[in-house]
Amino acid sequence: MGNKVVLGRVDDVFLAFVVDRLSRVSVLAEAEGARFLCHLRNTGRLPDFIYEGAPILVQPRPRGRTHALLVGAPVEGGGAALLDTYMQSRYFEKALSVNAVSWFSGYSLLKRDVKVMDSRIDYLIRGGRGRRGYMELKSAVYLDHSDGYAMYPDTVSERGRRHVKLLAKLARRGGRVIITFLACHPRAVGLIGIGSFIGSIPSKSIARSLI
Repeated sequence: MGNKVVLGRVDDVFLAFVVDRLSRVSVLAEAEGARFLCHLRNTGRLPDFIYEGAPILVQPRPRGRTHALLVGAPVEGGGAALLDTYMQSRYFEKALSVNAVSWFSGYSLLKRDVKVMDSRIDYLIRGGRGRRGYMELKSAVYLDHSDGYAMYPDTVSERGRRHVKLLAKLARRGGRVIITFLACHPRAVGLIGIGSFIGSIPSKSIARSLI
């Protein structure tokens, strides 16, 4: 492992406990006897973290339909997993800006949230000789507790399948397609289980990395 780089802090968080997951993006939580609604910016199933009685870390939200933002969860042995995908992407961008991601050398980010056909991809990128391509981030916080490897995905979805088909199509057309798996879990030692996700994309067109 190389030297660690501090990318930022998540402040103003407090401990709460899951009562129920109401939808893909909302969780009913409880703290100090009061129940409130949390916004969850991670649509994965998250079986390790979102279940009745599970401890979570939330930030107050003075405005909006929900009262708090669910940002992470404490993990056994200390530390916390970062679940919020918006924060994951911003910290990844910070890592790029301080040259902490060696394999991205020679590339640059051109645009976020790019519309391609009837879908959206996280980034439009530019590589050597001005060649353009696309990069997609995937949150991999589901941990195999027997050996410490993070896994992706934690569930199979039709939306995920459509996304893979789009990335495969772009790769076959000669575009550069990079899928970056973010294992934002302090106990993660590596990444496994992505074969079913990327199987339809030409391997020579993909850079697979663990951050």
